[in-house]
Amino acid sequence: MHSSYYLLPKYHQIKEMIIEKIEKKEFKTGDKLPSEREISDIYSVSRMTARKALLEVINDGHAFSEPGRGTFVKERTVDNYLTRLEGFSYMVKRSSGMETISREIEKKIIEADSILAEKLKVPIGSQINMIARSRIVDKEPIAFEYSFTKTKTFPGIIEIDFSKNSLFETMTKQYHVEIVHAKQTLEIVYSDKDVSRILQVPRKTALFLFKDVSNDPNGIPVEFCVRYVRADKCHFHNEITAVK
Repeated sequence: MHSSYYLLPKYHQIKEMIIEKIEKKEFKTGDKLPSEREISDIYSVSRMTARKALLEVINDGHAFSEPGRGTFVKERTVDNYLTRLEGFSYMVKRSSGMETISREIEKKIIEADSILAEKLKVPIGSQINMIARSRIVDKEPIAFEYSFTKTKTFPGIIEIDFSKNSLFETMTKQYHVEIVHAKQTLEIVYSDKDVSRILQVPRKTALFLFKDVSNDPNGIPVEFCVRYVRADKCHFHNEITAVK
C-alpha cells in the first residue's frame, strides 16, 4: 500500500487499490471484482466499509453491479492522454482498438461573435465554418462537438461529408494546414436538454467540457473546438513535472 493512502479513509484506500489494479489490467474488462466478504477478509475491514469501497469504484465509472451476480469491471471506451495532439477517431482507435462513427448534427456558415473573434483572432462578423457532430463508439454516443474554422482558410469545408471523412485529416491533408500546438481547458458541466438528447443521457448528467484552440507553426489559430464528453466513457491521463 502506498504511504499516501494512510491519510485517506479505509474505504477510500481500498477503492484506490482496486482502481489501480484495474488500470494496470490486473482486473480486465468483464472480470468480477472481489465481493464484499472477500474484501472484508483481505483488508480486515467491516462489510459496510467493503460495500462503500465497491460503491466508490462503481461511482467513479470503473465498474458496474449486477444484482445477485456481483461487481464487474466496466469497459472504458476512451483512454486519452491530455498531452497528445491527435484526432478524436485516432485517439479512440489507439486506446480501445474500436472505430469511431461520426454523425453530422449541423453544418453552416455563421458570423463570428466576440468569443469566436477572440479565439480565432478575427474581426467580429467574420465568416466562420461551424460543424457540429456526435462521435459514436460501439453504438453509443460518447462525445458531441462543435468545430469552428475560418472560411478564408477552409473554403467549402462544410460541403464535405464528415460522417465519412476525418475532419482533422481533411484540414491537414486536403487543405495542407499544419497543426502543431493546442491550448486546452477542461471543466465539468451538466448536460442541458439538447446535449442530453444527443448523448443519450439523463438531463443534468455530469460531462467533461473541453475547449481547444489549435494553432499552426506560426501561432495562428486554425480551429476552435468545443467538445462535450461522457464521463462514464472516458479516462484521462496527464504528466506533471515539478516546477524548478
